[in-house]
Amino acid sequence: MAQTAEEAIQPPIFELGDAIEVMNGSNLEKEHRLAQEVAGLWGRAGTGGSDVHSVNGLGKGVTVFPGDVRTQDDLLEALRAGKFFPVEGFHLGQPVEYGGNLDQAG
Repeated sequence: MAQTAEEAIQPPIFELGDAIEVMNGSNLEKEHRLAQEVAGLWGRAGTGGSDVHSVNGLGKGVTVFPGDVRTQDDLLEALRAGKFFPVEGFHLGQPVEYGGNLDQAG
């Protein structure tokens, strides 16, 4: 695993994405921070996810879309416009924005 964000952005795969998952129910905080730094270096927004393999991390990381997202087209439009932000603590009933992306969500 890369130790710095500068090392982590070397693979050209990051050029293909519009956003980077910065909060995940299975990862450690240091991994989240590294992903957040990578997102910042690439100028990408951060998302939250819970693709965990046990109930312990389910809902730990989620992505919030402040607008009205009801269809696949709505979702793609919000993603492309950067109208979303990662949230942690949903599984505890204490959701808080993760990483300061609220300003980007507009």
